[in-house]
Amino acid sequence: MKADLLLLHAPSSWSFRENTPSWGPVSGVIPSTPVFEMYPMGFVSIAEYLHRHGYKVDIANIAIWMLDHPKTNVARLISSMKAKLFGIDLHWMVHANGSIELAKLCKKIHPQTKIVFGGLSSTYFADELIQEDAVDFVIKGDSAELPILRLLQELEKTKPKYSNVPNLVYRDQTIVDNGITYVPETLDDFNLDFKYIVKMLTSVRGLKLRFPYRDYMKHPLLALFTVKGCTNNCILCGGSKYFYKTYCKRTKPAYRSVEQVIKDLLAIESYVKLPVFMVNDLQQAGADYWRELFTQIKTEKIDLPFAFELFSPAPKEFFEQISGITATVQISPDSWSEKTRELNGKPAYSNAALEKNITYALDGEVEKFDIYYMIGLVGQAQQELEDTLSYIDQNLATFGEKLHFFIAPMAPFLDPGSIAYDNPEKYGITKLCSSVKDHYQALTNRSWKNLLSYESTLSREEIVQYTYDTVDRLFDIKVTHGHLSQKEYTIQKDLLLRSKESYQRLEREESQPDISVADVAPGLDAPILTTNSELYFGDYSILNFRSLLRLIRRKLSR
Repeated sequence: MKADLLLLHAPSSWSFRENTPSWGPVSGVIPSTPVFEMYPMGFVSIAEYLHRHGYKVDIANIAIWMLDHPKTNVARLISSMKAKLFGIDLHWMVHANGSIELAKLCKKIHPQTKIVFGGLSSTYFADELIQEDAVDFVIKGDSAELPILRLLQELEKTKPKYSNVPNLVYRDQTIVDNGITYVPETLDDFNLDFKYIVKMLTSVRGLKLRFPYRDYMKHPLLALFTVKGCTNNCILCGGSKYFYKTYCKRTKPAYRSVEQVIKDLLAIESYVKLPVFMVNDLQQAGADYWRELFTQIKTEKIDLPFAFELFSPAPKEFFEQISGITATVQISPDSWSEKTRELNGKPAYSNAALEKNITYALDGEVEKFDIYYMIGLVGQAQQELEDTLSYIDQNLATFGEKLHFFIAPMAPFLDPGSIAYDNPEKYGITKLCSSVKDHYQALTNRSWKNLLSYESTLSREEIVQYTYDTVDRLFDIKVTHGHLSQKEYTIQKDLLLRSKESYQRLEREESQPDISVADVAPGLDAPILTTNSELYFGDYSILNFRSLLRLIRRKLSR
């Protein structure tokens, strides 16, 4: 693998293959294992942008490779790589351990090759990251495309002048921070040249190295960003309006125009018919935006399955406009309790308003309406979880099979740069990790209780216990209402029990760090909190690598 820029994605814990963790349900409602092998979609945007400017870029998902090659030395793979610059993401703190260790290995094998970190967490902890011997540069802010282009241009010079690179932190006898001066006001310059992306991601050699997550062939999903930034201030979120303004110098969201979104969707449809997740709430850009988008999707007869995300209930017209589009709608109230939602900074709306949205959605013939709740919120107590289960039971009886509920712990980390992270005392939060080093160390724990980086109204022990108890009862409710078959119910209950038993074994034997849980714990890819049929969007599996390659080659030859 050879390129000007190699984008590398690390596992959450570098030693997960030798020291098998029992991390239970920490990634239970996302398309990823607890190794968090899904790389940020910014990788694809960076690759396309630099390709447009004449540079060769490749992606290597080291986390997937380590999952699929449990006995093979990673150093061999890194030795085969050649690049002018290695780019490693630290977008989410769950990669604090793996990303640092990957950087150390790359620097050991390729001491002359520069290494740059980027991502939201890298932005927050840039001053600490640049102290690492293996880290040469950190790019701050929410848009790394232009800064990396400028960095590559400087690296080609005999005497690089890094002060020319916006958003860059680097070492030059002392640590230099160029400040965040590049904050794009629109996303239209970051296009999807889908022909290039498909060619890169489906290169015959190392095909799976480029996949965004392990089960991509079974459950493919394409993410399309319509905005950077946010209009909301949820206190536990590291992507809030507060974070973007404070740490990325973004005073208002940057949107992709409807015209550009439609071009992207037409490009996607010309190659594959796969589900498209429209990341972030379209309502942030205003009603005219989503009206025009839905109209154009139908005018262009784009026949793709969509998942639309809501931050708050949408008006009836939103769902009327969706009619005729294959769509799933998702919303995350986080809590059944309106009071708890308010404490956590969620947009203000009532359960009655949420139920109206369910009615609008089902009347508008959406395929599926998903509601997500969390355990570990500020102000949350056990009784609230009991009430949540009663609420779910009631609504499944009322609305039927298209309505789906999910419950997961807020795990593993409190987002750095979130309002609660920066003001823990104000919100009754006990913050257990305050640095990269703290998060790095937390990721060496085998028990997911000790992985949690915070305590709120609930202690870490209570978060774990209530998660197991609540999800166990949720399965009972789902099978009663036909959302789980008897076979699925039996499988899910067994996976949950095994996860709980492995956790309890580690708790009993904390004094024996070498204790094995492999005979009890579910596999890393076991869907503990929900079935894959509930989590994903129908059957869009790509049967095998050969069939995919035949399809791509046929399309590219046109």
